[in-house]
Amino acid sequence: MLSVFDCLDARLHTLPDAPTFREANSEQLRAHHERFEALNADKIMPRFGTEPDDEYGFFPSAASGMMEQEDRWQQCHLVWSWIDERPVWLSPVDWHASILPNPQREMNRRFRFTLLGGGQITVIERFKRWALTSTPEPEFYCHNPSLRVTADAGEGLRRFSGMIDGVSYEMGAKAVLFLPHTPQSIADRVAATFRLLTYKHLVGTNVRGLDPNNFVALLYRSGWCSICGRPLRDHVSMLLGIGPDCAQQLHLPHGLAAANMCQQRRRELLGEQESSQS
Repeated sequence: MLSVFDCLDARLHTLPDAPTFREANSEQLRAHHERFEALNADKIMPRFGTEPDDEYGFFPSAASGMMEQEDRWQQCHLVWSWIDERPVWLSPVDWHASILPNPQREMNRRFRFTLLGGGQITVIERFKRWALTSTPEPEFYCHNPSLRVTADAGEGLRRFSGMIDGVSYEMGAKAVLFLPHTPQSIADRVAATFRLLTYKHLVGTNVRGLDPNNFVALLYRSGWCSICGRPLRDHVSMLLGIGPDCAQQLHLPHGLAAANMCQQRRRELLGEQESSQS
């Protein structure tokens, strides 16, 4: 599935011979990046604004990278929506930096969120050994988490395949990316759901840290744990969407007080109707 999103057949159309990304060498890729950045320099400030404390030029470089990614995605007819509408130091989907650290072995990890507007998001992370690390201990990394979304976009319940992608420089930005013909409304709703993970006081800043309480509040409610998939055997766990073992391992709140707080937070994030239906 990942190869569908690679966009290797997109063309480096800033160059005279316009090779594809698949055909281009490193010099052509660098020349394309520099020309694209120069051609779009006057578009950055009107769209993204400025970052006053950015003395090294990280912000405009990342903003140009966002536009370059959009150019590739558009050529491949993919559907996207930015979680971070402008470059940030930390995105709300950087959950490995807080509550979901990378594992110490190759594995698949999945968890489920309630989709804003109704439906379900399943995140699938496939961790592989990172060959570029210089540390003596092996490191394992998931490059682009996959997304499986079940939702009604106006034509009945459907499933949509996507991933989390974006740009990663000193500053970066994350987006949700979907296969061609996915309704734009689905991409927008998924991105908006992920933005809800942000600490309230960090909304609109360039460090959009993940609030663990929001993470729990947005977990999908069913008879199975949204983290490990095992059956939930008590009402509190069903209200939280996570069992006590997984909650303890991830240092997430669990218990009656946590469930009451979670229900309130869920209503704040999703609204009364969506909270009660999910």
